[in-house]
Amino acid sequence: MHLSSGERQDLDKHHHDGLARFWGAKPRFDRDIDQLTPGDLVLFTGQSKLRYIGTLGFKTRNERLASALWQDEPSWTNVYSITELQPIADVSYPQLAALLHFSPQYSFQGTQLLTPEQASRVIVGAGIDLGNVQAPRQAEQPGRRRRAGIAVGLDRAAVQDALDEWRDLGKAAFLQKYEANEAARYAIIDRDSEADAMAILLGARHRTGLPADGHWRGDLVNVAAPLRKLGFAVVNIASELEGPLGPQPSAYVTRAHEFLGPTDSLSLQSIRREQSFLRGALGIGTGRPGAQAQCALCGRLLPEDLLVAAHIKPRARCTESERLDIPNIAMPACLLGCDALYERGYITVDGEGTVRRGRTAEPHLLAQDQLIGRKLTINNATRAEYFAWHHAQHA
Repeated sequence: MHLSSGERQDLDKHHHDGLARFWGAKPRFDRDIDQLTPGDLVLFTGQSKLRYIGTLGFKTRNERLASALWQDEPSWTNVYSITELQPIADVSYPQLAALLHFSPQYSFQGTQLLTPEQASRVIVGAGIDLGNVQAPRQAEQPGRRRRAGIAVGLDRAAVQDALDEWRDLGKAAFLQKYEANEAARYAIIDRDSEADAMAILLGARHRTGLPADGHWRGDLVNVAAPLRKLGFAVVNIASELEGPLGPQPSAYVTRAHEFLGPTDSLSLQSIRREQSFLRGALGIGTGRPGAQAQCALCGRLLPEDLLVAAHIKPRARCTESERLDIPNIAMPACLLGCDALYERGYITVDGEGTVRRGRTAEPHLLAQDQLIGRKLTINNATRAEYFAWHHAQHA
């Protein structure tokens, strides 16, 4: 009696047994709720910890339904249901805040929309098993929005088998066999080549007997994060700003050689891949819009897309082992002048990590002079050797 006929049909599609769990949000969260679609993951907090994860099912903005459900809080007019709710253990508010880079005292009240990168950090960092969170059980229809969960139910062996078949058949035959499209965003690094991530997941679903029909979402949370959790390196072919192993720099220190291959085999693909690994190792590879990091030379906190992974010792002069010395061989340098000033020798850095005037320095060049004498915080024993090499060439 509180739903239109269309709303009731939509509700029934998500809850075939006639039972549904409902939550609500106040009107000030209208804009956030409008961005959610069926199949999106929803996290629930309470009692000072992360408590549950589920998938979004039916949603509506309905004052009459809200009044009937919550007589004490009729203002929760954004009504939505959750499918496949499962508990989460041992993730406290301080731990959750650390994963999201929030203040340790953050209280997690109200409704908050996470970016895909934030959601990925929580899922991976908290060890949440998405295999138990199923995509909504509803028939896909032409024109429906894409759904989540393409990686749900797949393990590393299933993905690796699909990669082996990709290699045996070739790209064109694999895409044709599984009626998949070329990658628009993510590709899996497979030895010395790359494979379309969505196609590989689709093929893996077919091979393991999982439902594969439908319009699947190809974003970070549904494609890249699950594959990275399984141990695969996944590059964002639409953006060089995202690290292939995720946002944690420590993941790159010992694993770069597994995915980069011979670094002296120059090609556009290998250079792009090496740059993305360097960005990830330096902590500037989250790929999240609005993410900020510090320039090693000027110390300014800047958007990631204004920072590059700058080689301390020029790449062309590095040995193979030096190119694979991630992240010591590079530093985050900004495009507002620091990268060019260092590369062209206007400034250099001595073995103690202090910025010095280079041999090619120009008199009264403000951008250059403001850096002279600054002490770098990223210096360590290994980087000092690379800085010393640069200093010997330009001092």
